[in-house]
Amino acid sequence: MQDVPYLAQALSHVIENIRKERHISKTALADFSRLERRYLREIETGTKRPTVNAIYSICEALKIRPEEFFCVVEKYRQKLLEEIK
Repeated sequence: MQDVPYLAQALSHVIENIRKERHISKTALADFSRLERRYLREIETGTKRPTVNAIYSICEALKIRPEEFFCVVEKYRQKLLEEIK
């Protein structure tokens, strides 16, 4: 399976931005989403790729619908793709 260009960067950027907009610490988000703090930190730095279950848990903790979340992720991913052209 081939990687989707800039997906990891877009996911990490959007999660971090929404978390900061909502004034939620990494520790609190990890607790609310029932994820290990280290795993969440690695997702936010783009070194780990989250599972679908992890994304849904993060969305629930951030109080954002998954379809809205993925829409924001895709917009940011497209922006990254445009920047390299």
